[in-house]
Amino acid sequence: MGYEAWGASISKDGSYAAYLQKHFLNPEVVLLNASGPALLWKKPFNLENFSTGSSFIGHSGNEIRISNTNKYIGVGSGEGDFYLLNLSDGEILWQKFLKGQVRNTRFSNDDEFIYVGSDPWLYKFRVSDGAEIWRSNIYSWPLHYGLRLSPDETMIASMVKSGEVTVIRTSDGERLWSFDQGVIGQWVDFSRDGKYVAAAAFGGVWIYDAETGKPLWRAKGTKAGYFSFDNKYLLLNNELYTVEGTRILMLQEMIGSQFAFINKENTRIVLATGQMNEPGIGIAFYEGNIVTSVEENTNNIPSKFALEQNYPNPFNPATTISFTIPNVVDAKFASTTLKVYDVLGKQVATLVNEQKAPGNYKVNFNASKLASGLYFYTLTSGKFQQTKKMLLIK
Repeated sequence: MGYEAWGASISKDGSYAAYLQKHFLNPEVVLLNASGPALLWKKPFNLENFSTGSSFIGHSGNEIRISNTNKYIGVGSGEGDFYLLNLSDGEILWQKFLKGQVRNTRFSNDDEFIYVGSDPWLYKFRVSDGAEIWRSNIYSWPLHYGLRLSPDETMIASMVKSGEVTVIRTSDGERLWSFDQGVIGQWVDFSRDGKYVAAAAFGGVWIYDAETGKPLWRAKGTKAGYFSFDNKYLLLNNELYTVEGTRILMLQEMIGSQFAFINKENTRIVLATGQMNEPGIGIAFYEGNIVTSVEENTNNIPSKFALEQNYPNPFNPATTISFTIPNVVDAKFASTTLKVYDVLGKQVATLVNEQKAPGNYKVNFNASKLASGLYFYTLTSGKFQQTKKMLLIK
């Protein structure tokens, strides 16, 4: 390319590739024959090609998307412009000045409509003439993976920079539900049957009932996620979960996967990171009976919080504390802590301080540096809190 690329898109059939590159002060839209590759056309954003009112000029293009029928290209900027181009020659069909960052767009499957995520509005436009069908407030602008249509296209979900996940009815733009996950939204996706929504922000990944917005479970981490084709599993970074929230597989430790994929047969997993240079992992491929050999037993999925008595007790100098995080959690749970206090209420140890996925846990506590006596350990997870006693005898 020769210049810095800001956004890219490949057609569903793999025949075209389009990208935005920054050329000196102005971006260019470039269309390639993806099988070649061969340059089909290039269109700089300058006064000759675009309106004098365009804020693309001298600024950046952030979003580009080829339509599902290979007829159109949608282009958005960080300054609020959106253009619909004819794919065959780059002709501008219509344009909108939305005055908010355009970082994500989605065409309907038949290319009759396009959804444009700006700041703070999500717009639905008719492709044929650019008519606005509706707009709905989504709090901020969605990042590159922050906008998804449900499989039947009756709903559209957004995850925005400020951390809110929102599901909107596509027929009229009514907000069905929303939830604030904290800060810096990352991505959102529907399961292939449309029953679940997974959304990631820096507060972790939450899985919701798609229709009601009820939080079902959560997992730590924020990186790439992928629902399996059979709707049974969810791949989150290097960990595989059932859709009910049970972790059943952990792959090689990876630092922040940017892309995740499971094939239809559940026999291959692909993970890609941003670490393409040595000693980074780059792209990892896993093959075999990845999930078909797993025995599912939903009766073992924890449904209640539990803090067990430490064992052994009395102890010297080490003991084990077991606790359970359930698969149905209060939406306001932010983290899990397990702390130890002396008889005066002074904190002497922090054993756990992080988000925990649903499951059963054991933590070893070594009190070799503490004096003999009575101690208390407290488990806190959102609204849940429980304390138990333990006795150290040296």
